[in-house]
Amino acid sequence: MSYTDVSNERDGRVDELGRRSGSVRDHRNFHVAGIRADHSFEAWGLEHRTGLEVRRLWGSYDYRSDVRFEAGFPFSTSPAQASQRMTMPKPDGFESGAWWDARMNLDDRWTVQAGLRIDTQTYDASGDDEQIAPRLNVLYALNDATRIRATWGRFFQSQAINELQVEDGVDRFYGAQHADHLILSLDRALRPGLDLRLEAFRKEYRKINPRFENLFNPLVLLPEIEFDRVMITPSSARAEGIEVLLRWESQGAWRAWFGYTWSQARDSVDGRRVPRSWDQKHAINAGLVWASGPWSVSVTDSFHTGWPITKLMLVEAPTGASNH
Repeated sequence: MSYTDVSNERDGRVDELGRRSGSVRDHRNFHVAGIRADHSFEAWGLEHRTGLEVRRLWGSYDYRSDVRFEAGFPFSTSPAQASQRMTMPKPDGFESGAWWDARMNLDDRWTVQAGLRIDTQTYDASGDDEQIAPRLNVLYALNDATRIRATWGRFFQSQAINELQVEDGVDRFYGAQHADHLILSLDRALRPGLDLRLEAFRKEYRKINPRFENLFNPLVLLPEIEFDRVMITPSSARAEGIEVLLRWESQGAWRAWFGYTWSQARDSVDGRRVPRSWDQKHAINAGLVWASGPWSVSVTDSFHTGWPITKLMLVEAPTGASNH
C-alpha cells in the first residue's frame, strides 16, 4: 500500500522594457493512494508472475499567465499583441493495471517468456482509456559465454494526473501514446570480469500526442510566455540505434564501463521525416569506480553530438525591408 502527496509551485515575472512583459502563476497539488499485489507460481511446466494495482488519484490546478509583446518585437514588422490564460481544473479518478507473464525453458539453450498487461485510467472527464500491451522475449544460449536475446513488446504511456498541459491552453488529457519496441542483443563474457553487450533497437511510435517546444531557446524558465512557443503534431515517429557496452570488474576494488550509442529519432510531420529536437547521433559514456569497505570514489563522463538546429538567415527584400 502507498500514499503520495505532491505540491508543485512555479511563479515568475519577466519585464523587458520596450519588448515584452508578463507573469506566470502555476500551483499544482496531487494525491495518490494505491494498493498493489504480486504473485508468482509454477504450473503446467511454466513459471508464472501475475499482479494487480489500483490507485485513486485526485488533484487541483491553479494556473494563470499573461504576456504582452510590444510592437516591433521580436521583428521590426511584428504588431503588438497580448494574451491571458486562467484555468483551475480538478481531475479525479482511478488508475488500474493488471499483468501476467510466463516463462518456459524449452531446453538447455532456448528460453521463451511471454506476457500481457492491461491498464485503464478514469481521471479525465472525457471518458475512460484502456490499453492492452502484449510482450514476447526469446533467449538463446549459444554457449556458456554467449547469449542472444530478441524482445518485442507494445508499450503504452498515459499522461499522469499532474501532466495536463494547462500552460499551453490544453484543457483535457490526451489518450495514451504507444510504441512497438524491437530489441536484438548479444551478451558475451570475454573473460572473467569482462563482459560485452551489443544491442540494436527500433521503436515505432504510431500514436503521438501533440507537444510544445520553444524554437530558439529550449532552456528558459517560463517557456509558455516566449514568442517562439510552437505546437508540434507528428503523425508517427521512429527511434532506432545500436549500443555497445563494455563492463569490467576486477577481483579487487575496481570497476569500469564504457558505452557508445549511434541513434536517430525522427518525427513524421506532413509526410516528411524530420529530426526530433533531442536527436543525437553519437553518444559516449564511461565511468571508473573504486570501492573499499565503507568508501567509494567514482569518476564518470558523458558526451553526445549536438542536437539539431535550423539555421537562421537575414535576407534583404526588394523593398529594402529585412525578412527573417
